[in-house]
Amino acid sequence: MSFLIDPKLFAANMRYYRESQSYTIATLAHRTNLTTTVLQSLERGTHVPTGAQLDQVASALKVKKEDLVLPRPPEVEYYEAC
Repeated sequence: MSFLIDPKLFAANMRYYRESQSYTIATLAHRTNLTTTVLQSLERGTHVPTGAQLDQVASALKVKKEDLVLPRPPEVEYYEAC
């Protein structure tokens, strides 16, 4: 990937996918072989992930790298017709 990563967007997406799988930071640390300190700084948006860290997090969360660095589509609520 040859583009700049927005650390705040990455942080929000990482938290979203981590929480959607009920992973704790410790669980993700175990699955990525990254420290909890590194993961916490990534999830706070105070650290831009390296290419290797992006690969590790995406793999552990079972998502594409693009899912972590691009805006997620808005969630749509469906209502039944009356």
